[in-house]
Amino acid sequence: MSWGRRNLPLLFVLLASALLGWRTALYISRYSVNLLYLDQWHFYSPLFRGEGLTKAFLMQVGPIRHGLGAFVNKFVAELTGWDTRAEALVIGALVFAAMLAALYLKARVVGPVAFADVAIPLLFMSPVLLGLYVIVPNPSHGALPLLLSVLYCLAWTLPGRAAYAAVVGVNFLLVFTGFGFFMGVITPAALALEVYRSAREGGRWLAALAALAASLLSLALFFVDYTLIPATDCFRFPDEQPLRYFWYVGLMFAGYLRLGGHGLVPSAVGVGLTLVLAGVLARHAWLLVRGRAASQRASLIISILIGYSLLFCLNTAVGRVCRGVDTAQAGRYMPYLIPALLGLYFHLLLLGQSRPLLRFAPHLYAALFLVTSLPLGAGGIGVLEYYRQNKSAWRKCYLERESVEECNRATKFEIYTPGEEAQLREKLSYLKRNKLNLYAGG
Repeated sequence: MSWGRRNLPLLFVLLASALLGWRTALYISRYSVNLLYLDQWHFYSPLFRGEGLTKAFLMQVGPIRHGLGAFVNKFVAELTGWDTRAEALVIGALVFAAMLAALYLKARVVGPVAFADVAIPLLFMSPVLLGLYVIVPNPSHGALPLLLSVLYCLAWTLPGRAAYAAVVGVNFLLVFTGFGFFMGVITPAALALEVYRSAREGGRWLAALAALAASLLSLALFFVDYTLIPATDCFRFPDEQPLRYFWYVGLMFAGYLRLGGHGLVPSAVGVGLTLVLAGVLARHAWLLVRGRAASQRASLIISILIGYSLLFCLNTAVGRVCRGVDTAQAGRYMPYLIPALLGLYFHLLLLGQSRPLLRFAPHLYAALFLVTSLPLGAGGIGVLEYYRQNKSAWRKCYLERESVEECNRATKFEIYTPGEEAQLREKLSYLKRNKLNLYAGG
């Protein structure tokens, strides 16, 4: 068999990945605007103050920390004159890198790349993620946790003690980078299982025990000088209707499948998918505990991927349901659903290997994401156009008048959190003095 024919599935998937990545880059170039917006004024505070990377890494942003995003912010800002359009493209590149890492993870865990693996680029390059790039770009909220979570799973595929060292290292970055924090809850459980398994099989359990201690230390360090800040003013726990948490999670997954709203169809599909994910997680976790999984590493990684997403979704439901279930489908939440959907794909691949009747399930799954990856309709384009036009109008107005209040009135659009006008003026003056961001052109 020729090299080309033997590698045709790989070439097909890489071509699809390149085309989908190019489409994302075109969307970003079309709709992003070089203007700091809303929370970005806070994310960039360490740069405004000239603080070191250590302080920026530890900076608390609401209930999470900035983490590795501080390095990305500083690198892109210094290279481009604080160009937020460039930052949006970098965030897109981080998601693209996560997709490539996921393809490699599939090859290591399940087997060589096949035609059905086009599901992975379709999943990672979905248009539902566009809000992540063009509304309030923030590498720490979505893109970096996604990339790090895939690299974390790859770390588990390394041999021997190298796996433990890599897991602990990537876990540390996850704990401090956005909502990657929830991997810090999963890691001690996974390593405790490793200690148990190694001790039972007469292996080197001390290495696993040391890794477990290191993971607990990472989690403890996160809470040093930490202040609990609810993401919403209306937060209360438990909710008066606790079942709304489950409904909220279901609507999050329905949103990824581009089933908008909270009617019967998105609710039924989303809740049904959530139940399937919970069932798959329970099955692989049980197999791991019993030591009966045919592929221990595959079951571990599937459990990690699904468990991470469900933890994030449950936390979001608890924190946001008071604002109504309509908030469940915010674009910034969508990257955190990808690990669970990837884990479900791996599960279907394993089923297809052991049960011939289910060998076409991965292809059907890929077809599902082919539908969800269709170009945005008028509604989705309208949202992106709204932010492009209003950001552009405010930017143009301010460059002409240099009055926050006048531009707010003229455009009926605000680029900052109300009540922070004084800080905004100081920061805009800083940008003007140093010819950065909107004063640098672009």
